[in-house]
Amino acid sequence: DPRGDRSPAWSPDGRRIAVARRTPEQPGVAQIFILNAQGEIEQALSGDASFHHSALRWSPAGRYLLSQRVAVSGLGESQIWLHDLSAAGTPKLLAAAGAWPAWLP
Repeated sequence: DPRGDRSPAWSPDGRRIAVARRTPEQPGVAQIFILNAQGEIEQALSGDASFHHSALRWSPAGRYLLSQRVAVSGLGESQIWLHDLSAAGTPKLLAAAGAWPAWLP
């Protein structure tokens, strides 16, 4: 795929998929997009070219998405962020130094 989709994660209900996608404008950086089952973009969750996103994980009910974010400059540690998909808003930093987020059972 020329877009370079990475870290695909299907929503619990199977209606959407979250991907970390490289764009032509930002070929070395992956941003988070929510796609419908047909592959069309429903929502962009990130867009800052200073950060690369990966390791996407849906909450069991599908309301939240966890992501790992790393500064492209390589000077910062990876961070864990929480995105609330039911409300438009700013993502919340959960861990300033963390990698490979996961939901506990």
